[in-house]
Formats: sequence, C-alpha cells, structure tokens
Amino acid sequence: MKVYLIFSKIREEDIPLFHMDSNLCRPIDLLIFQLPAPPLCIRPSVAVTQTVKNEDDLTVKLSEIAFFNKEI
Repeated sequence: MKVYLIFSKIREEDIPLFHMDSNLCRPIDLLIFQLPAPPLCIRPSVAVTQTVKNEDDLTVKLSEIAFFNKEI
C-alpha cells in the first residue's frame, strides 16, 4: 500500500522523468493488484507414487508468489 500511495502522488509533469508517456501509461499502472491463475484442470497434481501426489510446478510458483507478497 505504501508504494501505491507514493506512485499515486506523482504529478503529471513529473511522469516524463520516468521515460513514460502520460497519455499511455502512468507509474501506478506498473503495480499488479490481481494475479490471474489458470484453473486446476490446467495445473493438476502430479502422482509421484500411488499414494503420494505433488502439486504442479505452476501451482507451487503461484503459492510462493502469494506467500512472499503477504510477507512483503
């Protein structure tokens, strides 16, 4: 939230200092508020043995992103 507040206070005349065109993009547009994730049918669990299953690599990475975002 701190970064959002800082980016939202950037004045229109300062945006070119970031090498950005204010008509196309603003610094606040660089923040990601929602992370799209594919449905479970695209990233199913992987069977290691008959009784043990591991999560798909993509699911693990999405979990790590959510965890570290919460930590930050």
